[in-house]
Amino acid sequence: MNRNSVRIIDGLRELSRRPYEIVSGKVVGGSIDSGANTMSVVLSANGLEIKDVLLKATSDGIDGVIAIPEEGSDVVIGSIDGPGQWTLLQASSISKWEIRLHGRSVAVTPESIEIDTGMATVRVAEKVTVRCGTEDLYTLLRDALDSIKLITVTTSTGPSSVPVNVAMFDGILLRLNNLLAA
Repeated sequence: MNRNSVRIIDGLRELSRRPYEIVSGKVVGGSIDSGANTMSVVLSANGLEIKDVLLKATSDGIDGVIAIPEEGSDVVIGSIDGPGQWTLLQASSISKWEIRLHGRSVAVTPESIEIDTGMATVRVAEKVTVRCGTEDLYTLLRDALDSIKLITVTTSTGPSSVPVNVAMFDGILLRLNNLLAA
């Protein structure tokens, strides 16, 4: 065995001792499973497909920071826990970020930001939506304004008419329509 062969063999032994591997590729179209937090990647170097690449840094449970890349985007993945356990490290384009912790989540997309506590949800997009169970803030405020517009009181000459400032309440309702969504 010549000196170069010994160096190559020593180099290969050193590489095989590393507990990690970093590779690049493209996200396979239709492979992103946000429920399982996985995707498939076709490697740039040899065209092989790696399935079940994790979209988050934690390997157990559902908590963690999850980056969902756009289909077909360039990605860098790493096997950091030993052979076969791959996770997303970098992507050229992200379609959604999600942070999950103990049943609560924050999701960020180009269109909106949504906060979900498990009991209540706040969504900020073109308009703001606030929900708790089957109730939402817009409907509650609209119903309250509609009820106020119908108020009458009993006087010595009989019941009064509807409030004289109904137009002001209609203006408030119009402003709510610009701010809140059901």
